[in-house]
Amino acid sequence: MNEKLCKSVSHLPLIRSQLSSKGILITGCSGFLGKVKGVQGETYLTTVVVQALLEKILRCCPEVDRVFVLLRSHTKNGMDAQRRLHEEIFPSSCFDKLRRIRPESLQKCRAIQGDVCLPKFGISEAEYMSVREDVNVVFHCAATINFNENLKTAFKINVDSVIHLVDICKR
Repeated sequence: MNEKLCKSVSHLPLIRSQLSSKGILITGCSGFLGKVKGVQGETYLTTVVVQALLEKILRCCPEVDRVFVLLRSHTKNGMDAQRRLHEEIFPSSCFDKLRRIRPESLQKCRAIQGDVCLPKFGISEAEYMSVREDVNVVFHCAATINFNENLKTAFKINVDSVIHLVDICKR
């Protein structure tokens, strides 16, 4: 691998070895979009932080076995999780470099349809068994960052989701 691709990660060899041949589950890839102030005060949308994590893993750790991305389906337009992954997540400019230098890495991603607010994330029994057997590393990034969120909703997303994740991870 060309180390120039990932110079910004000082602990890359350690991270790569820890993720080698591992299955990873990432939650929160479709959220966590915020506005930040640019260097000269202009407001712009940030690259989605969790998408940047996904891109960095795929680009800098090609030895990763598979990445499961938990996504809700869109009930309004009928878009399922796999379609959302390919039509909403991967087209992000965050993945431009990956598409240029290692496009085959995108094939390692598999969308899992679910909702962090539900027990077992509401995933099918087959997906649940696959996650339990194939996932070794979890990046649980799903959260609400809306400070005006209804308390019950915020609790479900920010607290209950962690409890559901721990239940999934118990073996």
